[in-house]
Amino acid sequence: MAAEIDPAIILLVEDDDCTRDLVRLELSKRLREYPIKVETARSGNEVIRLLKGGRRFSFIISDYHMSDGNGADLLRYVCEQCLPIPFVLFTSEYEPKIFCAHEQFLGVVEKMQVEKLVEYTKTIVAQ
Repeated sequence: MAAEIDPAIILLVEDDDCTRDLVRLELSKRLREYPIKVETARSGNEVIRLLKGGRRFSFIISDYHMSDGNGADLLRYVCEQCLPIPFVLFTSEYEPKIFCAHEQFLGVVEKMQVEKLVEYTKTIVAQ
C-alpha cells in the first residue's frame, strides 16, 4: 500500500461568490491529478484571523479589492509575519503600489487567467 500524501492546501480569497465558486471549481478540475485541496475565504481579514489561529496554507490566491480587508492588507500581513506562503494577487484592477519584499510574492494574475493560477499551483505542489 502506497503512503498517503497530505494534500497541499490552496486558499482562494474572493468576496464575489460567483467568481470564487467558478475559480475553485476550475482549479479543482484542472488539478485533480495533484494532491491538493482548495479552500475558500471571503476576505483578507477572515484569512488573517485564520492565520493568527494557527491555520497553515500551501499557497494563497487573493483578490485585491475586497471590503473586509483587501488583498494588499493580507499580503502585508504575510510579509510582516515572514510567513513562508507563496502568494498571488488575482485581480482585474491592479495597483503597483502593493508590492512587498516578501520572497514568496509571485506576482499578479489578471482575473480570467485561471490557467496561470493552475501553472503556479503545479509548481508549488511539485516542490
